[in-house]
Amino acid sequence: MLGADRLAGPIRQHRPISSCTGTRIHGSFEGDIDGVPVYNVAVHVMGASFWVFELDAERHAATPPLAVEEA
Repeated sequence: MLGADRLAGPIRQHRPISSCTGTRIHGSFEGDIDGVPVYNVAVHVMGASFWVFELDAERHAATPPLAVEEA
């Protein structure tokens, strides 16, 4: 299990490059929602205090940034 089901809808709608969650329950480090990578970065799941993610900006340059407005 990778986090709350509440995250699945926004991930499917906005299609981010990746998503991270830190859940206190048992789970796996890596999964996906419709092809979007989802990582559980809770220390007890990773087995480490931190993890480094490297993103390829050129690969995603054609995708415009998402603008989020607060209400």
